[in-house]
Amino acid sequence: MMQSRYNLRLIGIALFAAVTFNAPVFEAQEPQENIVFFDPDANHQKIIQITRWFNDYLETTPIKARFRPVQNVETLWKLAESGAASYAIVSSQYLSTRRGRQLEPVLVPAQKDDVYYRKVLVVKNEQMAADLSRRTIAITVSGQEPREFFRDTLEKLEKKAIKTQDTRFLQVKKDIDALLALAFGRVDAAIVTTATFGVLSRLNPVAAKSFHRVGEIDKILRAPLCAIKGGRGGDAVATAALVEAFKKMAGSPDGEKVMSTMAIDSWVSFKPEMMEGAR
Repeated sequence: MMQSRYNLRLIGIALFAAVTFNAPVFEAQEPQENIVFFDPDANHQKIIQITRWFNDYLETTPIKARFRPVQNVETLWKLAESGAASYAIVSSQYLSTRRGRQLEPVLVPAQKDDVYYRKVLVVKNEQMAADLSRRTIAITVSGQEPREFFRDTLEKLEKKAIKTQDTRFLQVKKDIDALLALAFGRVDAAIVTTATFGVLSRLNPVAAKSFHRVGEIDKILRAPLCAIKGGRGGDAVATAALVEAFKKMAGSPDGEKVMSTMAIDSWVSFKPEMMEGAR
C-alpha cells in the first residue's frame, strides 16, 4: 500500500512538472477595435453576409478590428461614449447633429466616383404623382427628430410641385418596410432608395411593376467611415492603417463581396464640400 501511494505521488509530481514546464506560453492579444455600422438605408437583407465577409477581410489585414452592425443609433452613441468603439460607418445625416460632432469623417464609399445615393417617390396610383394631399407616405427617418424630418420632406416634395396639404407620414425602420407598407395598402406612397426599389424588383417583380417611380426626392452622401473623437479613433497612426486597409478592400475576394453587395466600388477621402453637394 505504501509503495502504491509513493508511486502515485511520483506520478503526480511528474504530471505537475510536465504541465508547468511544457505548457504553451500565451501572449496577451491586442484589443480589437469595433467599427460600428448603422445606416437605415443600407442593404439589410444582406447584413449577415456583409458582416461575415467584412470581418474575414479585416482578418487578412494588419489592423485589429471587427465590423459590428447595430440596430439603432442610440446603441452606436452608447458604444462611442463608453469607448467601446473607435470608428463608425454611419448615415451622413447624423453628422450635422449635436452628437455627430464627435464623429470625424475620413472616407466615403463611392460607385463610379459618385459619393451620393438617391431616394425616389414611389406610388401605386399614378394619379397621385402630383397630389399627395390627405395621403400617407412611408419613410425612414435619419439624423433628425421625426417632426423636423417630415417637415423637411414636405418642403422637398413641394419643390417638385407635388401638393402636400394634410399629408401624413408612417415612420418605418427600413426602406424595404416602406415598400411593403405600400404593397399591402397601408400607405399611398413611399420614399425609398433606388437600390431598395431594385431589391424589390428582384424579389417581387410583379409588385414592383405595379408601382410608379415619380422622381428623385433626395440626394444623400453615402455613409462615411468616421473616427470617433476621444478614443483610439483620434490616433492618427491607427486611423491611417485603417484607411489603407479600406482603400485596398476591392483587391480582396471577401472585400470585393462586401463592396459589390453594398453597391460601391471604392472608398475615397472625405472632403467637407461633399456635404454641400447633398440635398
